[in-house]
Amino acid sequence: MPDDSSPDAATERAQFLSWITLLVHQHRARLVTSARRRGLPPEDALDCVQDAFVTFLRMPEATTLSARSSEVERLLSTLVAHAALNQRRKLARRALPTEIELSEVASDLPSADTLVAEAEARVSLVRCVQQLSQMQQAVIRLRLLDECPGEEVSTLLEISPENARILLFRARQRLRECLVLAMKDPGPPDMAAAETAPRSLQDSASDQRLRQS
Repeated sequence: MPDDSSPDAATERAQFLSWITLLVHQHRARLVTSARRRGLPPEDALDCVQDAFVTFLRMPEATTLSARSSEVERLLSTLVAHAALNQRRKLARRALPTEIELSEVASDLPSADTLVAEAEARVSLVRCVQQLSQMQQAVIRLRLLDECPGEEVSTLLEISPENARILLFRARQRLRECLVLAMKDPGPPDMAAAETAPRSLQDSASDQRLRQS
């Protein structure tokens, strides 16, 4: 009995690649502009957009999103925002002066107790963020991690600015309540979770821990 799956698979792949090509032509300019607005030079902005498309293609759900263009646009915008932030951090690290003496650097390093306290705060923060709804997590990450303005957040998530403000307020409130409980009853260490915490959220957790002490 002939196997008809190969022709079907080839046709499906050809349609998917055609859709990807169209997607690049439709959104590349807009995404590059978005990366440029985040302070990147043209070449770095283009690299961020290319990285975002590569990341998107590697996602398991990429082939199922071809019929949901609005979700694809939001996802690509978020991927570009993350890539742009990472690129800005790399550029900032490269710009650090190389003449600083190792002794001066060592004198500014935090103590072991401080590092342990920060790690515990990051673990608690990751756990608390995971307890938020998906929409609240998206708002928190866009506002605090990507530093997106409120109007851009509401546009990316296709909600009104008022709803974005309400989601952010409620998410922050839940995070504060969760962190207070976590400080009273900390769970076992989870260093992998600490490493995944967004830097801006990590700093917020550390500040709150200091206020509680």
